[in-house]
Amino acid sequence: MWITRQTLATLSAMVALGAVPSLGATDGRESDALFDDRIVHEIRVSMHSGDWARLRETYMLDTYYPADVSWDGHVVRNAGVRSRGFGSRDARKPGLKLDFNRYVSGQELADLKGVVLDNFRQDPAMLKETVSMRLFARMGLVTPRAVHARVFVNDEYLGLFAAIELVDKSFLRSTLGEDDGYLYDFEWDGEYRLTWLGGDPRAYASMFKPETHETQSPERVFGTLVEMITAVNRTSRDAWPQVLTRFFDVNHLMVYVAVESFLSDHDGLAGDWGINNFYLYRYAESERFLFIPWDKDVNFREPGRDAEAGFEGNPLLETALRYSPVRDVFRAALRRCAAIAAATSDAGPGWLEQEVGRQAAMIRSAAREDRNKAWSDERFEQEVAWMLAFARQRSGQVYRQVGGAP
Repeated sequence: MWITRQTLATLSAMVALGAVPSLGATDGRESDALFDDRIVHEIRVSMHSGDWARLRETYMLDTYYPADVSWDGHVVRNAGVRSRGFGSRDARKPGLKLDFNRYVSGQELADLKGVVLDNFRQDPAMLKETVSMRLFARMGLVTPRAVHARVFVNDEYLGLFAAIELVDKSFLRSTLGEDDGYLYDFEWDGEYRLTWLGGDPRAYASMFKPETHETQSPERVFGTLVEMITAVNRTSRDAWPQVLTRFFDVNHLMVYVAVESFLSDHDGLAGDWGINNFYLYRYAESERFLFIPWDKDVNFREPGRDAEAGFEGNPLLETALRYSPVRDVFRAALRRCAAIAAATSDAGPGWLEQEVGRQAAMIRSAAREDRNKAWSDERFEQEVAWMLAFARQRSGQVYRQVGGAP
């Protein structure tokens, strides 16, 4: 055998099966009311009509314009607004980033420095982002808050959006209790799967965009990241378990991957087109990394999708699951996802089906009134129906693959 009993015992001792680490408590925040997911919120943007026209004409650019913003009556003046997105850019209904301290240093709305407004360009149901983030959070993972909002620009209804909490220093402090580590926004750049690109930090800089410590040297910003990727790809098999536990909390990593897998996420850490849609954080004074979910709207696609789809060719996931203790953690996390999704207090629908139905009913009128959306009303209803069917079937499909409750 290529792995010794000693290394298996070491890994088993470091992995408490089914446990989710304590990642920091979120105290009550002024912005909690703005992320109340029981209602559709209202965000109003007021800006010069010429600036708004230029933003839509040049929607592929990230040019900021000044604007006043009101969110459920909370107002900031002279904020910044720009177009945003990758495959979701849209001239008619642009996705937006609102930066509250772009022009006024330290300015906040409630306790927020900004917010992302997702235009649902890739989600006909207008639900996948908000429902997915609810499951990540229920599984005990660090997760940005996401709610629905009617967005108006210069008093005209632009449409229904998802208002998503920025992953920034404020987010890190409220969820992890620290903000001095290294935060990276992963930007997709082809079918990259955490493979080794050499020891030069600049080889990774175009994909792992630093959001903190931006002025430090590439060696400081990317040094430990390169060490992690190098070790994952080039460490001997006998030593690999120690590498995994050096750079990751195994429980958290496997729970994160299990949630993506349960949701049939085609564009995540085990994505069909390489890794995508996450932030990566390295704790201060530590070598350990943490994945944070982002942009979860390419999921709910295949109720019978294999739980390990996309792992092949990914040296982190493919190698980790060769070790039975890690595979046990992953399968236990999948069973927890299935149990949460199917949970019901009566003979009615499980939690996930109820959540899809609840949110669909809540947003239906706002979605129908959205004349700038990329999809028809009929397509909206079809996608909602598909998500409800997925929610009914997915737990059973996962149990059949990994064992557990019928």
